[in-house]
Amino acid sequence: AVGVAAPHLRPTRRVLVVVPSTELRRQMVDAYRDEDVLRRIGALDSDAHPSVTEVTGRVNNWSALEAADVVVALPNSISPEHYADDPPPSDLFDLLVVDEAHHAPAQTWRALLEYFSTARAVLLTATPRRRDGQRVPGDHIYHYPLRHAVEEGIFKLVTSRVLALPATYTRDSLDDLIVDEVVRLAQDGDQATSTIMVRAATRQRAISLASKYGAAGIDIDVLHSGLSLRTQQQIVAR
Repeated sequence: AVGVAAPHLRPTRRVLVVVPSTELRRQMVDAYRDEDVLRRIGALDSDAHPSVTEVTGRVNNWSALEAADVVVALPNSISPEHYADDPPPSDLFDLLVVDEAHHAPAQTWRALLEYFSTARAVLLTATPRRRDGQRVPGDHIYHYPLRHAVEEGIFKLVTSRVLALPATYTRDSLDDLIVDEVVRLAQDGDQATSTIMVRAATRQRAISLASKYGAAGIDIDVLHSGLSLRTQQQIVAR
């Protein structure tokens, strides 16, 4: 909502929206094209819609982007790091909206901010503290704590369920313990509309866990970046 609203807060000629993944790129294209979040809250009553261009590969003709109000791209497609022989005009954009901005210290991301230095930039992230200690660039303008989201009903309280460890165990037996507890919870009528999400560190681990849940009567789709984009979108939609 903040990213979509940013171009309306001050006169803006052309916006570059930078995201780290193809799935987020697709979501952002829809968000900027429809501006539905602004219309639903009554912040925008115009019937006009911006012209949004999705960059899905390297840019062969920078002038082709001039007709767009909003350009949505991955750093791998748009960063000046990849265009030493044919850099974009430095004034092509006058606003940069960087989503998942904790990636910004990376070279391809940083190159964007440095190259389009005359453009205003809004960096948005829900995870501003990086594990490597590098600082996200920019000034810290606004912070919305999780506790406020809970107080205002945006989020519900998250209740953790800690399972007791048996005296002896293996990784496999612990997996079975968790699966049994998830199955028990899933059978609770209050969970009839709930979705079960299982996070794994590797693709093979995800496949293994999905097999365990399947054997227990809970079908889980395995989602990872090695699947085709169409398959990923189908899984997310389901």
